[in-house]
Amino acid sequence: MKPWPRFVLFASVLPFTATAAPPPPGDFLKVLLHERISVEGAHLAVALSDDDYIRAWMIDPVSPYSGIKEGSRYTPGAAVLQAIASVSVPGHPMSVEGAIDAALWDYGSTKARLNDDIPLSALPSRFTNVFAGASAVKAGIEPDIFFKALALTGEENHIVAANYAVAVQTLKELLDGAPAERHFALGLRKDILTRFLDTNGPQDLPDYDRFYLMRLLDGEMSRWKAGGLSAYGIRELPAVLRVARAAAAFRDLAPYDNGQPCNADGTFRSYIAGGGGADLRPLCHVDATDRAVYAWYVRDYREQIVSREPKGDSSTLFIDRMIGPMLNMRQGRLGSLSPHMSGFTSRVEVFEAKMAKQLLAEGKIAALDAEVVSDRALRLTCGRI
Repeated sequence: MKPWPRFVLFASVLPFTATAAPPPPGDFLKVLLHERISVEGAHLAVALSDDDYIRAWMIDPVSPYSGIKEGSRYTPGAAVLQAIASVSVPGHPMSVEGAIDAALWDYGSTKARLNDDIPLSALPSRFTNVFAGASAVKAGIEPDIFFKALALTGEENHIVAANYAVAVQTLKELLDGAPAERHFALGLRKDILTRFLDTNGPQDLPDYDRFYLMRLLDGEMSRWKAGGLSAYGIRELPAVLRVARAAAAFRDLAPYDNGQPCNADGTFRSYIAGGGGADLRPLCHVDATDRAVYAWYVRDYREQIVSREPKGDSSTLFIDRMIGPMLNMRQGRLGSLSPHMSGFTSRVEVFEAKMAKQLLAEGKIAALDAEVVSDRALRLTCGRI
């Protein structure tokens, strides 16, 4: 019988419910992986699969709208407590409940419901469509960037709009987080951000800028970055989930042929909303978990990007040029180059492999331990397990 690592055991039975505030900052999961490798060894530290986590946490693991389990209290183990202590800051300690909330958030198990997952106070007035606004806030996209991406791509190209919006938002955050004198050395181009925001039309966005932005985004999606605060002061999503949530925001601006899949309160309409998997009806994105939204994103990415046949006429010329740099993106994949393997990118195995790569680069774990973690993900994404 596969042993239950201490974190999953206490996470599955500690009482927790969706709160009106997002989780606190701090990269709890990466620190926890480091602590558990140090205490238990790499093989045991990553003994659980993505499916094990989801069964432990979610009420209905196959539903895109599943809630989170509740249970009775359990005392966390030493590795968990040490990880919590490591990510706590003076005056703002992370609690056990906060650590669980952070893990659920980072692994894509939460939604984008106003007043539950997203504070209503965080919603900018420019988002008159509150469903689109809630997903945009969770993706951390500021209104000026969001609506500029929309103007450049059109609401029918939500996958393209999302990739450019997250790329530009990422560039802005990197510029804001580094001294101006370091921008050149770090390859950060403020002129590209300025041109994007000032553009009066598609013709004003040079080819170089588009390729630069997609290369920047591809780098973000290839690594693990979690626990920071977005422009809205709430916890950021990992990049792959962030792009998917942004795509949901753009999609919700367009009409739905068979009616709105969400009720007015943001819950899904069972007779209209899709159930994920083979059910191709549209999701109620705000009531769906980030994992479910990502699965939807992968499907639409294949349709809008991978399978797209450029028409070559003037009506689609610019959107074809916007898509061009996206064709060479890995979209966060490990191992396989095939875009048809993108569905694995939101799995715990891949997230942990990216964490291990960073821990190795930081000198916190041995190369052999990092290899154990990454090999598990590579076997999965290359289709060998």
